[in-house]
Amino acid sequence: MVETFGSEDPVHGSSAGSPVTDRREMPMSAFDNIKDQASKAASENPDKVEQFSDQGIEKAGDAVDQKTGGKFSDKVDQAQQAGDQRVGDNSQ
Repeated sequence: MVETFGSEDPVHGSSAGSPVTDRREMPMSAFDNIKDQASKAASENPDKVEQFSDQGIEKAGDAVDQKTGGKFSDKVDQAQQAGDQRVGDNSQ
């Protein structure tokens, strides 16, 4: 997808309507392809998705607890439970 700007191209400094070409950008079709592959893999391996989501939620909560000295651990635990309910089957 090529994006245009109304007044001046910030990459090339040219006039209105110039396409911006950034070599770091991927075409939307590449992102769609990656998203489709991830969705397929997740649907074929729900147990692994649940396992990894539980681990990620737990690690994130632990990191917050460590940074805050456990001051908000009850709120962190609630957030972890809510995250697990939204993502998986609650088997944490």
